[in-house]
Amino acid sequence: MSTTPRIAMVIVVVLLGGTLVRYAGEQPGTAAAVSASSAASSSARSKEQAMTDLMALPELKEWSSFIEKESDGKAHGAVLEYDPKPSLINGKSYYQLSFVQSAPEAVHRLEDFLVGVDSGDIFVDDAASGKPMTLDQWRKEKHPLDLTKTK
Repeated sequence: MSTTPRIAMVIVVVLLGGTLVRYAGEQPGTAAAVSASSAASSSARSKEQAMTDLMALPELKEWSSFIEKESDGKAHGAVLEYDPKPSLINGKSYYQLSFVQSAPEAVHRLEDFLVGVDSGDIFVDDAASGKPMTLDQWRKEKHPLDLTKTK
């Protein structure tokens, strides 16, 4: 992978105030996990682990593969933190993460997710309703794999 998309993504993350980026297909502990802040988290689950858990979803794996294939390797799927402050829902903290398509000319957000700091539970941050949606609801109502179907 060229370093240009990584550099562009790091710049975008810094501009957006995020602190971490995880590229599709990258393993924890590689250079793709970029920290813009040296603050250590004392939570049970690190942001890096939350990103890894999110990238393990079959839909995100499929989206990543589709993005790479359709762009001839010029664009990549990535997870970035869209707000460094965890969201508090019903007394529980959640990392706020987005799955994006990162290309040299732009970054496009495809979906926002909430990953439990302590539990690891994953929800979709549904912009339309303003409420978290379970993965099962998201799959039934939004049909996320339809994004990879060519017409």
